Amino acid sequence: VVQESLNTRITTNSTTYTSTGLTASITPTSTSSKILVDVRVGSGASQRNLNRVYFKVTGGNITLVGSGSAGHSGHFTMCPRAADGTHNQIPGSMLLLDSPATTSEVTYTLEWCAETSSYYSVMNSSYADNAEAQNDVTTITLQEIAGA
Repeated sequence: VVQESLNTRITTNSTTYTSTGLTASITPTSTSSKILVDVRVGSGASQRNLNRVYFKVTGGNITLVGSGSAGHSGHFTMCPRAADGTHNQIPGSMLLLDSPATTSEVTYTLEWCAETSSYYSVMNSSYADNAEAQNDVTTITLQEIAGA
């Protein structure tokens, strides 16, 4: 089992996926092994309420399904809905099962993007980043599951 974490507040207004800086690597012992990828996003927020924050994991043989109306294919989406968009913090998580079919090291990366470049998205804190904001931790945990 491998776990990496990111506990700093980061922001983006990119509408194309970019790395959050959180990566984890594992070396499968068999080509038939599967890798359970567990991502826990401490919190996602946005500068403006109703502004979506998109997340996905890249690496191995992970594929995306579906496509958002704005063309953002991802593994999950946060859409903070609060009267004041600067004070929302929403946690999120996802479990993915990968079949990398290799015994070489495989690296997984958490990527994200904003719905629009007009407003910033935030991870691990609220947009306001004031005294009331809790600083959160985002983790990625990898576990090898033996193949048959």
